[in-house]
Amino acid sequence: MRSFPLALIVLCGAVWVVAGCARQAPPPPSPPVERERPSSVVEKPTSLPGGEPTTPIVEPPLEPAADDHESRIGLLLPLTGTRSELGRRAANAARLAVIDDPIELFVRDTAGDPFQAVLAVKELITVDDVDCIVGPLLSEVAVGAAAVAEALSIPLLSPTATDPRVAGLGQNIFQMNVSTAAQGTRMAHIAADLFLCRSVAIVHANTSYGETVSDAFREAFEGAGGTVSGTESYASAAPIFEPIALRIKELRPDGVFMPMPASHVARLTPLLLFHDVHAALLGSNGWVSDELLGLGDQYVGGAVFTAPFNEHAADPATRFFVRRYREAYGGSPDLVAAYAYDCVRALVHFARDGADSPAAFRERLVGGLDFVGTTGPMVFDENGRSVAEPRVVSLHGTGVYPVGNPPALELLPFWFDWEAPRP
Repeated sequence: MRSFPLALIVLCGAVWVVAGCARQAPPPPSPPVERERPSSVVEKPTSLPGGEPTTPIVEPPLEPAADDHESRIGLLLPLTGTRSELGRRAANAARLAVIDDPIELFVRDTAGDPFQAVLAVKELITVDDVDCIVGPLLSEVAVGAAAVAEALSIPLLSPTATDPRVAGLGQNIFQMNVSTAAQGTRMAHIAADLFLCRSVAIVHANTSYGETVSDAFREAFEGAGGTVSGTESYASAAPIFEPIALRIKELRPDGVFMPMPASHVARLTPLLLFHDVHAALLGSNGWVSDELLGLGDQYVGGAVFTAPFNEHAADPATRFFVRRYREAYGGSPDLVAAYAYDCVRALVHFARDGADSPAAFRERLVGGLDFVGTTGPMVFDENGRSVAEPRVVSLHGTGVYPVGNPPALELLPFWFDWEAPRP
């Protein structure tokens, strides 16, 4: 698990000075300005200097509700800097979440910088007078902002921060994203309880994510009575998979757990088949991709992995969100957009139910079991961390399907013997 940089620790110590002594009253409202709403033509992605693709932040071509705005939600997103594309997608999704409701959004740019985030969160609270804040996206940026929000008793909900210590900064801080370790634990249970695997080999990149999710998988799988027959790691910048495939062939595991990018999975799985490795294919977040779907059942048929968001899902909430996002912005939403949408949509849901102050929003976040979004149910533990069980899906043909308990047998690999796994 990564440690927070020393500069961020110093930053948290200085937060109380930056936060000020009290929440200031908002400035007098400015005269209403008539804004020209965009036409129904959806703007296409443009490019930043250097060729980096970006989706412009535009109002969706949908008519908002006529009611006056009541609750105020702040967004802390990286709209400039190296992470600006993530911030733009999150901002676009957030706007969709409030298009039909009397909720006012205030967006402040963190530029992906912890110190800028501290200044931005103070402006949201003391100038914009928001009731609740969504963001920042990154754990290292969220630390200082969360400390300021806690000092001023404003709920802050990070959509995608993965370091579990962020929520531990105070009773007003929440993390929507399922932790990295939870993905490994969930897949260990899938391997042991659903696939009846007795031995599993692990392949992961030498990254913090790969090591954390692999360690969690190993602990849970061995705790369930299984054996991790071997662990293979590789340099993510220049992976060489042929020796790894040969090593897995020697191990003859019942399953192979691969918490790695979809592009790497697409290179390794054909080698496994070539070397006659027949094992359950298990993965983690990031496997939903056209690249893997394009490989077909021959290589990845029946592969099972965690997927908090699946744009191909058939549930009404996801289908509604994906359709609206495509109509508004001309592309498909990703996991960051889905988490941002769910965070804001949950706050809209709470506002409809009567939440009209920071304390009321916090109370609803603590007991928000009645909200289910595109990424699943919103439920937090006493420390503000998400305890929702990671969703699991299976690749089959050209589609992605949810895996139940037990899984639908037709979604298992065509070569896998459900009744009698190999000893």
